Amino acid sequence: MRRLFAVVVLIWMLVNSLGCATVPARNPLAEAKVVEANQALDQLNVDVAQFYLDAEAAMQQVKQLHEKPGWTDMAEVIRETPAIRAYVDGGEPVDFASLPAVAQWTRKWNSPWKSLFSEYIGLVDRCSILEARRTALLERLFVVQAKYIGATTMELSKGRYEQGKSIYSMVDTLSGTEAELNAYQLNSIGLYDVSE
Repeated sequence: MRRLFAVVVLIWMLVNSLGCATVPARNPLAEAKVVEANQALDQLNVDVAQFYLDAEAAMQQVKQLHEKPGWTDMAEVIRETPAIRAYVDGGEPVDFASLPAVAQWTRKWNSPWKSLFSEYIGLVDRCSILEARRTALLERLFVVQAKYIGATTMELSKGRYEQGKSIYSMVDTLSGTEAELNAYQLNSIGLYDVSE
């Protein structure tokens, strides 16, 4: 947020410091920067759309997991057992049979822990991969925003205020995409949050 505020202040300062009465017909450097930004944006949009599809599919699987008998209790055991949390986060293997909470869950649900837990671990892996993709998309989004900000600054420095304003509108649009991507969050047990 501070970055956007700083950009707005910079643009305001440029606008107020430039007193050019005529607007140049073209600004080839800014135009080239916009073309570069548009190309990067086109690929980013394709990748963001694919992320949305993949994330929604994963969230549907998480919802299905939530509906399985014993899941609510298993999630509680996972949250409250440090050894299991460490294992889920990539730590040492766990002897699940030796954990009282796992034995209690198995007795209560008359079902093997490993089956449902394996499904959960698969979803944790899938959500972790998606989270890495989401983070990479955000980084690329910031790079594209920077390209548009650069082009905006180039236009403003030449007194082309309307063109600068038009280009900067893409930064605002990309801020909306950033907010949408940030809506995907992992919960405390490594799954995308599907609570409504």
